[in-house]
Amino acid sequence: MNFLWNWMAGFRRHSRIVAITDRVVARSLPAVWQRVSVRGATMSLAESYGYIRARAASEILREVNIAAGADKTLRAVDRARIVQRATERVVRQTLADLRRAPRRRRLRRAA
Repeated sequence: MNFLWNWMAGFRRHSRIVAITDRVVARSLPAVWQRVSVRGATMSLAESYGYIRARAASEILREVNIAAGADKTLRAVDRARIVQRATERVVRQTLADLRRAPRRRRLRRAA
């Protein structure tokens, strides 16, 4: 019976983490897009990936801190898991949006 109780508690915690991650991603995407849409469109895929991760980090941390303030039972390990999952989802979604956006040409400056 103890096994079942522990399994149910883990399932509820996982469901809560997924829900918070969804909220963090939804609230972070517009701000991240605003930060990366101009420069990210001129970069290669690998450059864009790193650029988006770097620009998204502060926004995602801010949203996770807001969510953690609302849910006092959120453990540090859960917060780290949410940051990791939200970052990957925001990066993937933003990269997909950049690929759909019209390509801008990189301007080269003379030396």
